[in-house]
Amino acid sequence: MAGTTPVRVSVPRTGIRATEIIHLPGFTMDPRTDSHHEVFHVVRGGLEVRLGTERYRVERGDHAIVPAGTIHLLTDVRPATLFMLAIGRSVVEGDADLCELWDSIAASAPVFRARGSTSRALTGLWRTLLALERSEDVSRTRVRKRSALAQLLLDLDDGENDEPHLTSRDRVRDFRRHLVSVSHESWTVERAARACGISVRRFTGLYREVHGTTLVRDLQSIRIENACALLRDGSHSVAGSAYSVGFEDLSHFYRVFNANLGMPPGAWLARQVG
Repeated sequence: MAGTTPVRVSVPRTGIRATEIIHLPGFTMDPRTDSHHEVFHVVRGGLEVRLGTERYRVERGDHAIVPAGTIHLLTDVRPATLFMLAIGRSVVEGDADLCELWDSIAASAPVFRARGSTSRALTGLWRTLLALERSEDVSRTRVRKRSALAQLLLDLDDGENDEPHLTSRDRVRDFRRHLVSVSHESWTVERAARACGISVRRFTGLYREVHGTTLVRDLQSIRIENACALLRDGSHSVAGSAYSVGFEDLSHFYRVFNANLGMPPGAWLARQVG
């Protein structure tokens, strides 16, 4: 849809609609509210988004979240092309887990700046959602749209939500909080640096300065701590604990465990039980 004024997008039977919107030069908009939730993804150009009395700059690649019933106004900084997701309230409110996820995202800063692999994953999800608009199988499309929506929200919630003033040091500091929740994943210095939007050399130096250790050693410590928790509550075997927290090689797990705690997992567990 292209034009100089905003369009009203209705929510279909699937509860979710993905639309491309092209703002032509001279685009204007009056403040308004919508009965559905909205997610905007800027593909080209740039916007200023006003939510209530607050204003936010949204650039290419960014996402903006507009909860249902929020007074909002979009103003082009440069003529913008957007992907817009209209989400019926019933879609969110009818699923307790999805509702909790949406509330978590809506409660944080409304502009999300994804990078690296997260950005690429989000691009793929938008393509999926837009392609599903051409499907005539309503029931299957409903399921696929909700699955893609859930993954998109998870990626936004897991990815970095950076305010424009955050420095590289701030992003490296905040990255560790994210790392704790996804320490079981396969992490490299290269991937972590991409997530922070800085070079590997810069990331390596800042991580040591901010956290007093290297990414590799810190990640190992987090994983060992998580493994100890699993062993302590008896929910996993030693091997199960190792694989669950992110170690792919059991012998490597034993070496790291011993290096961190001064004894192998079996001896440590015996002390906890005794």
